[in-house]
Amino acid sequence: MVYYKTLLIMPFTQSDKTKKFVEEVKALVDSGLAKNYAVIIQALEWDKTTFSNVLNGRKNVPNDIYRKFTEVYQIQADIPIKNTDLNKQIGSIEERLIRLEGYVTILFDTSVQCLSQSSGKPIATTRAELQQALAMVLKHSMDLLRQQE
Repeated sequence: MVYYKTLLIMPFTQSDKTKKFVEEVKALVDSGLAKNYAVIIQALEWDKTTFSNVLNGRKNVPNDIYRKFTEVYQIQADIPIKNTDLNKQIGSIEERLIRLEGYVTILFDTSVQCLSQSSGKPIATTRAELQQALAMVLKHSMDLLRQQE
């Protein structure tokens, strides 16, 4: 039997969402991806007072706002939280493929964020460029496989 060691991806708890929200909001402003908090508030169509309460730890971020924030700023909504034995968590190949797709998505989103910050390009532009590059690599790999057949 083969055992796979990996990270189990779990959804955030409400307080984890708020912590990540605050960290990401500050990172967006610090990195210049958002000019200031007002830009984020406007993008989320949210109340300034409630935003301030969340930012200062007096309230948790509402789920609908958190979801919109992750979509608008393309932030990963789940985090790896513990090491686990994959064989004990999931059994079928289909479930493993679903997990693998999740890991690839996290890796891709993280890569897009890093490349965007290092290049200074908008996240959407970086995402499109990386998708195009990956499509070319995949096409090349498929062509090589066909040649070997």
